[in-house]
Amino acid sequence: MRPYDYVVILYGLCWLLRIWGCIRRGRQPLLRGPEWFFDVQVNPTFYDGPGRKILHRYWMRMFIPIAVELPLAGAVFFSGKLWLLNWLMIVFSVAIIVNHSF
Repeated sequence: MRPYDYVVILYGLCWLLRIWGCIRRGRQPLLRGPEWFFDVQVNPTFYDGPGRKILHRYWMRMFIPIAVELPLAGAVFFSGKLWLLNWLMIVFSVAIIVNHSF
């Protein structure tokens, strides 16, 4: 194996962890059931009205770092400078932590 093959494998593993994290965080608002939004009890029709828009925004915000990272990762792979994937992983790991904390 070439030295940068390990970087690509590590980058792939990071993607698997990110996808798992987005799925897990995507389920959190409904974790307690359809009558709850996180820890707030809501009407059963909440998700038909304003709750639907709030939930949609929440899910879209989870994917902002992914939408920004994909073109950058494509540029890194296209350029052949695979060592930049290390920096990409670090920067977007911090960005995802900050994004998910809000």
